[in-house]
Amino acid sequence: MFKALAAQTQMPEDSTTLVGLGCISVINSYRYAADIGTGYRDLMPVGLYVVSEQPSGMGKSAVINAILRPFYIELNNHAAARRKARGEKLATLKDESGKALPKAAIEAIMAEMPQPPITPVVDATLRGA
Repeated sequence: MFKALAAQTQMPEDSTTLVGLGCISVINSYRYAADIGTGYRDLMPVGLYVVSEQPSGMGKSAVINAILRPFYIELNNHAAARRKARGEKLATLKDESGKALPKAAIEAIMAEMPQPPITPVVDATLRGA
């Protein structure tokens, strides 16, 4: 995959592979986290920190976009499905007489809803460093 992407973007194969590993690490960090046991936000995303230095215009952004685009499309689809399911569920949170359900009942129902993924902040530019 990275070899073909390197040829397509005309970026060195080693740099493309390194950037690709960093991107795959970002994708995995949405799903996996380490329990660091501090009691405050115990989950910390797991990932690699990579640096690939190439001159401006070499295609670093094209490589990053090519690898992450399918992931972000799927993430947006997941978010849209979650919003739809949440809206449908919220529309049913009334009893037979039309009154709102007790707070505990609403919280129990909403706890069963799909949860958003852990989302680390990713900025692949020098501004984000």
